Formats: sequence, structure tokens, C-alpha cells
Amino acid sequence: MLASKKGIMLKFLITLLLAILIVFIPACLIGSAFFRLSDQAKDNFADLTAEIINVQESSIPITRSIVFIQDEDTYLYFVTDITRGQRIEYDEENYLLDHSLECEGINCLCLCRDYTTEYENEDLSGESWRVCTQRVCKELPGVEISYGTEKLVYRGDDDSRRQTARIIRCVANTPYCRGNEGDLSIIFSRLDTEGAYDAIK
Repeated sequence: MLASKKGIMLKFLITLLLAILIVFIPACLIGSAFFRLSDQAKDNFADLTAEIINVQESSIPITRSIVFIQDEDTYLYFVTDITRGQRIEYDEENYLLDHSLECEGINCLCLCRDYTTEYENEDLSGESWRVCTQRVCKELPGVEISYGTEKLVYRGDDDSRRQTARIIRCVANTPYCRGNEGDLSIIFSRLDTEGAYDAIK
């Protein structure tokens, strides 16, 4: 009788262990792929938006710099009256700058964690564009982005995880400022090196 109970218990434990291996581990792998934004990059994105708001709220024109940390195959973009819902091209790829509901009437900064590619035709021919499926957006109340600096920042596998973001409160004749006095220019060092801001220096 005791041996029979031990046999049943052993069979139960083996079945439980197999169930964990078959169900739990793949679920964790799928979950980690779904939420693939690292905690460090997510926290850094929050720090960047907080610093943008701090510069906006400053009573004097200032410039601040922050290290921007970005995970591979993610992209950052501004939602403004100029960019909201628009398609833009960056590095030979087209992007649809969609946004969450809270960004409908206010400027936002969004970080796209995952995206899908949509095509003009059902046979996957013609024009294609990336549409974000997993995004984090932060509102930028009272922040106006200076013309020409509302750039998309994509990180490919060859790009460094870290770059410097400069936040400039614009006044007359300030480099990188082509908008109104009091607007903000957010300049990313990698894009600057690639010449993305040459027209507004």
C-alpha cells in the first residue's frame, strides 16, 4: 500500500514537472519577447521626458544633456501637430506616426517597443510602412518642439545603445532652433553626426 502511494506521488511530481517545462518556460519566453523593452531603457525614457518638461518649465533659457538609452529595434518619435498620424521616411523605411488616445490633443514623446509592417497591396507588394503595435507615450504639456527637430530615432543592430540627447530652450539665434522663442529642440548625437540637423544649425 505504501509503495503504491509513493508510486502515485512520484508519477504526479513527474507530470507536474513536465507541465512546468512545457507550459511555463515557453510562456516566459513569449512574455519576455512581448515586453522586450528593458527596465533600464524604459526608466531612461521616463527620465528623458521628465528632463524635457524641466527645461520647458525653466524661467531662463537653458540647455541640458542626458544619456539616452535605447534598446535594439525600437524607435522614438514625437507626436505634434506637424507629425501626428503622418508617414515619414527614415533610413529607407516608412513609419506611420500613430499615437495613443491621450496624445490626440497634446504633444507627446513615444517609444515604440514593437511594430508590424503593413503593405499597400495584399500580395505584399508596393509601398510598405512600419506601424507600432507596442508603444509607451508620455505627454509633454506646454512643450512645443522646434521646427526640424521632431525626428524619429531608430536603433538598429549596428547602432550604439547609448547616445547623448541635448534639450535646448530656444532663444533668438540659438543653433538648432528655427521655431519660436521658448520652443524646445531635442538633439540626438547620433542623428547629429549623420547630418540630420544640418539644415537648422
